[in-house]
Amino acid sequence: MDQQDLREVLVVRVPSCTAEQAEAIRLATIRAVSSGVWVIPAAYTWTIEQLPGLAEVAPQEPTEKTKRPKSENVARKQATHARLLSYRKTHGLGCLEAVAKAARRRDVTADVLRRVISNADALEDAQWAAVARALDKLDKEETDMTKQAAEGEAHG
Repeated sequence: MDQQDLREVLVVRVPSCTAEQAEAIRLATIRAVSSGVWVIPAAYTWTIEQLPGLAEVAPQEPTEKTKRPKSENVARKQATHARLLSYRKTHGLGCLEAVAKAARRRDVTADVLRRVISNADALEDAQWAAVARALDKLDKEETDMTKQAAEGEAHG
């Protein structure tokens, strides 16, 4: 094989993971490397390897048969991410501590949520569900406090 046919490729080795976790790691790696900072768990290894380039293939337009509908899971994650961004924008710098506490999971911390907001980290399904429940809980508490304040003013 001619040396010109080889390309440098970043290869990240992960001890074991699902296909979904591998995709999340791939996306996080792309974002991290492009931002210039990459923090990886000690169990991961990486190398730059010379691999054959893929044949150039013109992309095909998806047909009705090949188009895949967005999974409900992805849509839920995107909605939760948007809610988290909105909550952060509305409530300011320290609000992610409250979200992390309300999530009631050790693996959902304010630091993890900051990385998620900046697209430097990805969450697993169970973590996204915990964040969504936390936001629901915080929204309900805020609504209840607003109602109590309004009732207090009406009676006062």
